[in-house]
Amino acid sequence: MRGKYHISKDGVPRKCVAIRQPCRLGGHFNTEEEAYNYSQEKFRMEDDYETHVLYETEYDMAEAEKRGKFVEQEMEYVKNYKNTSVTEIDEMGNWTKARQEVHKKILSELMDKYKNVPCDKKSIFSAGLPGAGKTTVLTKYENLNMNEWATVSSDDIKEMLAEKGYVPEVEGLTPMESSTLVHEESSYLADRLLSELSKQGKNIIYDFTCKKTSSALRRMGVLTDNGYKYEDMQFVYVDIDPNTAKLRAKNRYLQGLNQGINTAIENKYLDEQKKIIGGRYLPEHIIDGCKPNDNKYSSVNAENIVELHSDKSMNLPRPKIYNNMGSEPVAIDYEEFIK
Repeated sequence: MRGKYHISKDGVPRKCVAIRQPCRLGGHFNTEEEAYNYSQEKFRMEDDYETHVLYETEYDMAEAEKRGKFVEQEMEYVKNYKNTSVTEIDEMGNWTKARQEVHKKILSELMDKYKNVPCDKKSIFSAGLPGAGKTTVLTKYENLNMNEWATVSSDDIKEMLAEKGYVPEVEGLTPMESSTLVHEESSYLADRLLSELSKQGKNIIYDFTCKKTSSALRRMGVLTDNGYKYEDMQFVYVDIDPNTAKLRAKNRYLQGLNQGINTAIENKYLDEQKKIIGGRYLPEHIIDGCKPNDNKYSSVNAENIVELHSDKSMNLPRPKIYNNMGSEPVAIDYEEFIK
């Protein structure tokens, strides 16, 4: 990207001379001054984290929001040359052999985890915006024994990749802060896991946001191809609006960030080092993409749940709806929900 700048490892802005794009060193700064200012902000963020560990203090919300904005900026900076959907793809467009081995290990571990799950070919689509409280609803309000279900969640797979050191390292950030770099990969693995579990007829909980009906229908198709019936596909939708989702996403990031700080503090006093994965920062623009097309429902995700169940040919059971915008989830009759 000639005429633009990237930042070298010593923090000095240097002009990009790469001919092929994307440049493996990044490089989307238009001026040397812009690159320099960014490098100084990066140093401040790194020093701030180390200071919290040194003085054994947790982040407050204002500090976490500031760091989160920097994480978002950093991900934008490195995405074109550190995203595994770029770096771990060979010239034929397939995952590299080394990465395929990683996938094999991840999927093998998950399949082993769910080896004793019943094979009744039942499925639950657990849907809602980030932070909706889906797991809480399933365990405390639907009274599910989670040992009797195999859960498919791309977010869980992101955490596995982070814990095992498979998220590309970004200096100054925790693995979960960098987990955007395995977003496509975690979705790919979730689809692989869904396919493998459904071949065995396992009872499956599919955890997703339902932002697109096409994606939901594709996953439902995987199940029907393996003998599952539409009438056994129960949707459980936990309803919150985007503003609530933003607030909860910030709180979850703060919690994860401080868990990482506390682990780092513990590591100063322990012989055995614990893995610091930190918290996942979710940019607000992602949640903004869930705003409804009209004011009848709280989000486009809720609209999609209604659209999916308006197709009577599939004979889906009536979805279970919970409103979780208050202090605790409240069950809502579906007929009331769609009025």
